Amino acid sequence: MWKVLAFVFFFTLSGIVWAPVAVYADYSPSGKNWMKNLDDDLLITQITIPGTHDSAADHDHCYESVSCKDNHLMVVCQTSNIQGQMEMGVRFFDVRLAYDQHGDRGFEFHHKPYDLKQSIGDAIGWAEDFLKENPSEFLIWLVKQEHTDEDADAFWRDLSAEFTDRSIEFYSEKKILTVREARGKVIVMARNKSTEYPQGYHVEWPDNTQYYQGSDKDLTYVAEDHYSLNYVHTSTKFVDIRRNLFLARSCLGCGSADTLFITFLSGEGDVAFKYPSHYADYENPHTAKWLTEDAAGGPRSGIIAMDFAGDESHSGGYMLDAAIGQNPPHLVKGWFGDDNDGGGITVTDINNNGKPDLVVMSIDDPSGKNGGYYRIGWDLDAYGQASSWGDHQSIPWWGDHQQGAGITAADVNGDHIPDLIVYMIDDSSGENTGNYCIGYMDSTDNVSKWTDSYSIPGWFGDDNDGGGITVADINGNGKPDLVAFSIDNPSGANGGYYRIGWDLDDEGKTGNWSNHQSIPWQGDSQSGGGITAADVNGDHIPDLIVYMIDNPDGPNSGYYRIGYMDSKGSVTQWNDFEQDLQWIGGANNGGGITVEDIDKNGKLDLIVFMIYDPNGDNRGYYRILWDEGSSK
Repeated sequence: MWKVLAFVFFFTLSGIVWAPVAVYADYSPSGKNWMKNLDDDLLITQITIPGTHDSAADHDHCYESVSCKDNHLMVVCQTSNIQGQMEMGVRFFDVRLAYDQHGDRGFEFHHKPYDLKQSIGDAIGWAEDFLKENPSEFLIWLVKQEHTDEDADAFWRDLSAEFTDRSIEFYSEKKILTVREARGKVIVMARNKSTEYPQGYHVEWPDNTQYYQGSDKDLTYVAEDHYSLNYVHTSTKFVDIRRNLFLARSCLGCGSADTLFITFLSGEGDVAFKYPSHYADYENPHTAKWLTEDAAGGPRSGIIAMDFAGDESHSGGYMLDAAIGQNPPHLVKGWFGDDNDGGGITVTDINNNGKPDLVVMSIDDPSGKNGGYYRIGWDLDAYGQASSWGDHQSIPWWGDHQQGAGITAADVNGDHIPDLIVYMIDDSSGENTGNYCIGYMDSTDNVSKWTDSYSIPGWFGDDNDGGGITVADINGNGKPDLVAFSIDNPSGANGGYYRIGWDLDDEGKTGNWSNHQSIPWQGDSQSGGGITAADVNGDHIPDLIVYMIDNPDGPNSGYYRIGYMDSKGSVTQWNDFEQDLQWIGGANNGGGITVEDIDKNGKLDLIVFMIYDPNGDNRGYYRILWDEGSSK
């Protein structure tokens, strides 16, 4: 089967164009905790894990050894040390250890004969410190005996002893873990097999392999490690890389999510100037570009081990971000419908148990009349994952075409239970209209009563590309104010606008509406947007956070910007748009944004939402921009 797959891939390269299906980008404020946004139930074989080749062969440690320093161009494969690599987001480490059981030097990192002046004790201490500070993360160590040739059982007997009685778990069993099970652990795997001592899964392949499929117990693995490139062009190596990544992403006929794909971007040559940096300068940017612009299939790309991770002079930062960014955001489970006319997201505590609940709404657009629906993700944990999802609940609806929607929550009637405020932009003949209604909630997922629809006066424009709604007490008088947001889509460049409905009463009516306020904008086509409010700068006045999904040619992108408000509802300063990420593919049917301190660290997190519109059923996704709702 795999030979057939390889043929299909080469045939693809020869002429058939694969359209990009899934493109993501970095979704954490730092590389320290990007795994926070991984769904717990994913297997570790179902994600993309950035790694480093010869992880300990960094510049500074090499210079501590005279022989290594004299040959540093051949030896050095990384700019940052292992500690720095973890901070940047690397989670797979190529651990190569020399060991002499009859000496007293223990396990030392080597690159071939060159001593890299780091011990296994150093690496264990770094891992302990990092995982205690970042318990959402996990590490994979692929261990190989380097330069020495002690018996494998003796090697693993003594190395296993190094892993015992530590403050973190060094996992060396043969089970494919879920992300939930892996968090906080170092997963140990082996390149040289012990028959007597546990070393986790054993993965091995022929030297200089372009493609190899192997197995160990329940694990099937596919490896590319074509590193000796003296007589081949760098582009030949890139063909090997693309083939392995393509198979990982498409997994045509592999029959299992348990397959682990391992792709090495590294290479070396025996002639002058063909050092690891030479190959990194080609393979890193070409692989990153392929992943972010041209790759087909799903986001699962397996382990990608690179040289000079994070080093912009070798495109290592570009490559690291591209690898992290292949991982999908949280999926809203149980989506239905193959066409939507907008959606939104909010977070509140409906059952008053101290845990935030996520409320997602969407407009289903079948043939005929549209329908509005919401559902609740109960009790978000510290990683933003719901413990369970309620059923889809219907919202009284009208009209058969909309061009934007949103949802927010506030205690409108004073019963100490949040109520839902649903917003939609109706696209009838002639000019559009903005409308909202209130759903009075009980402490379950039920609305006991819906108000009639209220029209927002003074609407303008007959075409919109999205919108949203939020609620806040802007003037500090104890009464909630509505903020309605819309994206106007005239001929030419689009425009963003908000207006305020002051002093919402317990029947859902406002006292009066402000004039439309312009938001500095960009782009002439969007595929949804949203708005939320929070005190970002600490002046006790809510600020506006506006979100939009830009829809250029090619993959879409999410952007948000913050507007600092005064108590009269005017924005005194707008931050620049910040690009959030490239969403999935080139088609979306709505989105939104909300804010909450999910991990209870005193800093607000932004939660962004989008509806992905592929061929077939739509899907809803959300992800968290950690600490991005607080001033930096």
